[in-house]
Amino acid sequence: MNSGTVDVTLELNDGAVPITLDRTAAPCSVNSFLSLASQGFFDDTTCHRVTDSGQLNILQCGDPTGTGTGGPGYTFADEPGSTEELKMDSEGQVTIPAGSVVVANAGPYSSTSGSQFFITGTDARLGTGYTKFGTVSGDGLAVISSIVDRGTADGSQDGAPAETVTITSVQVPEGSLDGTGDYPEPTSPAPTDAVPTDAVPSENAPSESAPAESTEPAPTS
Repeated sequence: MNSGTVDVTLELNDGAVPITLDRTAAPCSVNSFLSLASQGFFDDTTCHRVTDSGQLNILQCGDPTGTGTGGPGYTFADEPGSTEELKMDSEGQVTIPAGSVVVANAGPYSSTSGSQFFITGTDARLGTGYTKFGTVSGDGLAVISSIVDRGTADGSQDGAPAETVTITSVQVPEGSLDGTGDYPEPTSPAPTDAVPTDAVPSENAPSESAPAESTEPAPTS
Protein backbone atom coordinates (compact mmCIF):
# COMPACT_ATOMS: atom_id res chain seq x y z
CA MET A 1 0.00 0.00 0.00
CA ASN A 2 2.48 2.58 -1.22
CA SER A 3 0.13 4.75 -3.25
CA GLY A 4 -2.71 7.18 -2.69
CA THR A 5 -3.01 9.91 -0.06
CA VAL A 6 -3.37 10.04 3.72
CA ASP A 7 -4.90 12.96 5.63
CA VAL A 8 -3.26 13.83 8.95
CA THR A 9 -3.44 16.82 11.28
CA LEU A 10 -0.39 18.49 12.76
CA GLU A 11 -1.56 19.99 16.04
CA LEU A 12 0.51 23.05 16.95
CA ASN A 13 0.11 25.33 19.93
CA ASP A 14 -0.74 27.98 17.30
CA GLY A 15 -3.53 25.89 15.77
CA ALA A 16 -4.34 22.83 13.69
CA VAL A 17 -2.53 22.26 10.39
CA PRO A 18 -4.33 19.69 8.19
CA ILE A 19 -1.94 17.95 5.78
CA THR A 20 -2.57 15.61 2.86
CA LEU A 21 0.38 13.22 2.50
CA ASP A 22 1.13 11.94 -1.01
CA ARG A 23 2.29 8.35 -0.77
CA THR A 24 2.36 7.96 -4.56
CA ALA A 25 4.99 10.71 -4.95
CA ALA A 26 7.07 9.88 -1.86
CA PRO A 27 6.17 6.51 -0.28
CA CYS A 28 9.25 6.19 1.95
CA SER A 29 8.95 9.72 3.31
CA VAL A 30 5.21 9.38 3.98
CA ASN A 31 5.48 5.96 5.60
CA SER A 32 8.40 7.07 7.79
CA PHE A 33 6.43 10.16 8.90
CA LEU A 34 3.33 8.06 9.65
CA SER A 35 5.37 5.50 11.58
CA LEU A 36 7.06 8.16 13.72
CA ALA A 37 3.81 10.07 14.26
CA SER A 38 1.93 6.92 15.30
CA GLN A 39 4.63 6.26 17.91
CA GLY A 40 4.29 9.78 19.35
CA PHE A 41 7.78 10.75 18.15
CA PHE A 42 6.75 14.33 17.29
CA ASP A 43 4.56 14.92 20.35
CA ASP A 44 5.63 17.87 22.52
CA THR A 45 8.62 18.71 20.31
CA THR A 46 9.45 22.27 19.28
CA CYS A 47 9.72 23.57 15.73
CA HIS A 48 13.23 24.91 15.95
CA ARG A 49 13.58 27.05 12.87
CA VAL A 50 11.98 29.84 10.89
CA THR A 51 13.46 31.23 7.69
CA ASP A 52 11.97 34.50 6.48
CA SER A 53 13.79 35.82 3.42
CA GLY A 54 12.97 36.98 -0.06
CA GLN A 55 12.97 33.53 -1.63
CA LEU A 56 12.42 31.23 1.33
CA ASN A 57 9.75 31.44 4.04
CA ILE A 58 9.53 28.23 6.03
CA LEU A 59 8.83 26.65 9.41
CA GLN A 60 11.04 23.65 10.18
CA CYS A 61 10.10 20.94 12.67
CA GLY A 62 10.66 17.27 13.44
CA ASP A 63 13.83 17.38 15.58
CA PRO A 64 13.18 15.76 18.98
CA THR A 65 16.06 17.73 20.49
CA GLY A 66 14.81 21.09 19.22
CA THR A 67 18.35 22.01 18.17
CA GLY A 68 18.41 21.18 14.46
CA THR A 69 20.85 18.31 14.97
CA GLY A 70 18.49 15.50 15.96
CA GLY A 71 16.61 12.79 14.17
CA PRO A 72 15.07 9.34 14.54
CA GLY A 73 18.33 7.35 14.58
CA TYR A 74 18.06 6.30 10.93
CA THR A 75 18.22 7.93 7.50
CA PHE A 76 16.81 7.05 4.11
CA ALA A 77 17.22 8.08 0.49
CA ASP A 78 15.70 11.22 -1.01
CA GLU A 79 12.70 10.88 -3.32
CA PRO A 80 13.42 13.79 -5.66
CA GLY A 81 10.88 12.68 -8.26
CA SER A 82 8.35 14.61 -6.18
CA THR A 83 9.95 17.93 -7.21
CA GLU A 84 11.92 17.09 -10.36
CA GLU A 85 8.78 17.41 -12.50
CA LEU A 86 8.57 21.13 -11.61
CA LYS A 87 9.83 23.50 -14.30
CA MET A 88 13.40 24.63 -13.67
CA ASP A 89 14.30 28.28 -14.24
CA SER A 90 17.45 29.67 -15.83
CA GLU A 91 19.27 29.50 -12.50
CA GLY A 92 18.50 25.82 -11.97
CA GLN A 93 15.84 26.52 -9.36
CA VAL A 94 12.28 25.23 -9.11
CA THR A 95 9.33 26.90 -7.42
CA ILE A 96 7.81 24.77 -4.68
CA PRO A 97 4.28 25.99 -3.95
CA ALA A 98 3.19 27.55 -0.66
CA GLY A 99 1.89 24.96 1.77
CA SER A 100 4.29 22.23 0.64
CA VAL A 101 5.60 19.79 3.26
CA VAL A 102 9.19 18.90 2.36
CA VAL A 103 11.79 16.59 3.90
CA ALA A 104 14.79 18.45 5.33
CA ASN A 105 18.19 16.91 4.64
CA ALA A 106 21.90 17.61 4.60
CA GLY A 107 21.75 18.46 0.91
CA PRO A 108 19.96 17.29 -2.22
CA TYR A 109 20.57 13.68 -3.26
CA SER A 110 22.48 13.05 -0.02
CA SER A 111 20.34 10.17 1.33
CA THR A 112 20.15 11.93 4.70
CA SER A 113 16.38 12.15 5.05
CA GLY A 114 15.18 11.59 8.61
CA SER A 115 12.45 13.07 10.79
CA GLN A 116 12.95 16.77 10.10
CA PHE A 117 10.67 18.54 7.64
CA PHE A 118 9.77 22.08 6.65
CA ILE A 119 6.55 23.71 5.50
CA THR A 120 6.62 26.57 3.00
CA GLY A 121 4.63 29.64 4.00
CA THR A 122 4.92 31.12 0.50
CA ASP A 123 6.17 29.83 -2.85
CA ALA A 124 9.83 28.84 -2.40
CA ARG A 125 12.66 28.76 -4.93
CA LEU A 126 14.96 25.81 -4.30
CA GLY A 127 17.28 23.56 -6.22
CA THR A 128 15.97 20.19 -7.36
CA GLY A 129 16.53 17.13 -5.21
CA TYR A 130 14.17 17.85 -2.32
CA THR A 131 11.34 15.52 -1.41
CA LYS A 132 7.89 17.06 -1.25
CA PHE A 133 5.65 14.57 0.54
CA GLY A 134 2.57 16.54 1.51
CA THR A 135 0.43 19.65 1.13
CA VAL A 136 -1.16 21.78 3.83
CA SER A 137 -4.90 22.15 3.40
CA GLY A 138 -7.76 24.14 4.92
CA ASP A 139 -6.77 26.94 7.28
CA GLY A 140 -3.40 25.34 8.00
CA LEU A 141 -1.47 27.62 5.67
CA ALA A 142 -2.69 30.69 7.57
CA VAL A 143 -1.30 29.15 10.77
CA ILE A 144 2.10 28.54 9.16
CA SER A 145 2.20 31.99 7.53
CA SER A 146 1.40 33.66 10.85
CA ILE A 147 4.30 31.87 12.55
CA VAL A 148 6.74 32.74 9.76
CA ASP A 149 5.55 36.37 9.66
CA ARG A 150 6.45 36.79 13.35
CA GLY A 151 10.06 36.18 12.37
CA THR A 152 12.90 34.87 14.49
CA ALA A 153 13.79 35.35 18.15
CA ASP A 154 16.92 37.38 17.31
CA GLY A 155 15.49 39.28 14.36
CA SER A 156 17.68 37.53 11.78
CA GLN A 157 16.38 35.91 8.59
CA ASP A 158 17.03 32.42 9.89
CA GLY A 159 16.77 31.10 13.45
CA ALA A 160 14.50 30.02 16.26
CA PRO A 161 10.90 31.27 15.97
CA ALA A 162 10.10 34.54 17.72
CA GLU A 163 7.61 32.65 19.87
CA THR A 164 7.91 28.99 20.83
CA VAL A 165 6.13 26.68 18.39
CA THR A 166 5.30 23.22 19.73
CA ILE A 167 3.85 20.16 18.05
CA THR A 168 1.40 18.91 20.65
CA SER A 169 0.42 15.84 18.61
CA VAL A 170 -0.06 14.46 15.12
CA GLN A 171 -3.45 12.92 14.37
CA VAL A 172 -2.96 9.86 12.14
CA PRO A 173 -5.81 7.70 10.76
CA GLU A 174 -6.03 4.22 12.24
CA GLY A 175 -4.63 1.58 9.91
CA SER A 176 -2.71 4.07 7.76
CA LEU A 177 0.39 1.86 7.84
CA ASP A 178 -1.39 -1.44 7.20
CA GLY A 179 0.33 -3.39 4.45
CA THR A 180 3.29 -1.06 4.10
CA GLY A 181 5.96 -3.16 5.84
CA ASP A 182 7.92 -2.92 9.08
CA TYR A 183 9.50 0.25 10.46
CA PRO A 184 12.30 0.74 13.00
CA GLU A 185 11.56 2.22 16.38
CA PRO A 186 13.10 5.68 16.62
CA THR A 187 15.87 6.49 19.04
CA SER A 188 16.26 9.97 20.45
CA PRO A 189 18.43 11.88 20.12
CA ALA A 190 20.00 10.54 16.95
CA PRO A 191 23.77 10.68 16.56
CA THR A 192 24.78 13.88 14.82
CA ASP A 193 26.85 11.98 12.26
CA ALA A 194 23.76 10.03 11.19
CA VAL A 195 21.42 12.97 10.88
CA PRO A 196 22.71 16.37 9.80
CA THR A 197 21.65 19.56 11.49
CA ASP A 198 18.91 21.76 10.15
CA ALA A 199 20.87 24.95 10.44
CA VAL A 200 21.08 26.12 6.88
CA PRO A 201 24.19 27.27 5.09
CA SER A 202 22.54 29.12 2.24
CA GLU A 203 19.38 30.91 1.36
CA ASN A 204 18.30 28.39 -1.21
CA ALA A 205 18.71 25.05 0.46
CA PRO A 206 16.88 23.74 3.50
CA SER A 207 18.80 21.10 5.36
CA GLU A 208 19.33 19.20 8.59
CA SER A 209 23.02 19.71 8.68
CA ALA A 210 24.17 23.25 8.60
CA PRO A 211 26.63 24.89 10.97
CA ALA A 212 24.85 26.10 14.09
CA GLU A 213 26.37 29.55 13.74
CA SER A 214 25.10 29.98 10.18
CA THR A 215 22.56 32.77 9.78
CA GLU A 216 21.80 32.45 6.08
CA PRO A 217 18.51 30.77 5.17
CA ALA A 218 18.21 27.32 3.61
CA PRO A 219 16.04 24.39 4.79
CA THR A 220 17.64 21.04 5.30
CA SER A 221 17.16 18.08 7.55
